[in-house]
Amino acid sequence: MHGSPSKAIGILLLVAFVFASKYAQGQGITYVSNLGGNPADYTGYGIGSNQWLANSFVTGTTSAGYQLNSVQIPIGVNGNPSGFSLSLYSDNGGHPGNNLGTLGGSNPTDWALYNFTASGIELTPSTTYWIVATSPTPAYSDDSYYWVFASDTSYTSSDGWSMNPDGWRASFSGGSSWGNGTGSPYQFAVSATPVPEPEIYSLAGSGLLAILLRRRK
Repeated sequence: MHGSPSKAIGILLLVAFVFASKYAQGQGITYVSNLGGNPADYTGYGIGSNQWLANSFVTGTTSAGYQLNSVQIPIGVNGNPSGFSLSLYSDNGGHPGNNLGTLGGSNPTDWALYNFTASGIELTPSTTYWIVATSPTPAYSDDSYYWVFASDTSYTSSDGWSMNPDGWRASFSGGSSWGNGTGSPYQFAVSATPVPEPEIYSLAGSGLLAILLRRRK
């Protein structure tokens, strides 16, 4: 006994939704990271209202782009600061450009590795982006954050992603202008999920249509 066409269509739509969700809700891949090396002896520069810090990375070659999942960075803490913020910026001639979104995460309270998650931030292929760290309190005060330097310029990557070895910047004007950094970059890792190629959805749709036509016959 055959079910009604509307019921069959409803089931197929549900299957299609689950199929798409499996791609949209990937756990993410760590595409670029220099967390494997030891931190530098010098802890890093202070993060504050008078000193924003940024480090760049370049996405890989997947033609449909990526969905940003998270960024991990080691943070040093002196005293009891609050209001730490980590954001993703576009590139503007080798410096941070526009804020594309603030990442979610807990306020750092100790010297540790912290994970900051993204929501709805899409990355285009072969494109430079900037991780920008800020805080409402002045840097180097009794209550301060520090972004930890890498001990060298080595890093791991896949799918064509890369990290600019000297690609860190500092702004003493709340992000309105940026100066070039020197020496090793800060430590960080970027995880993302590749966006499935349009052909994948096309094949799924064709398969579901064939099943529907067969049931109707």
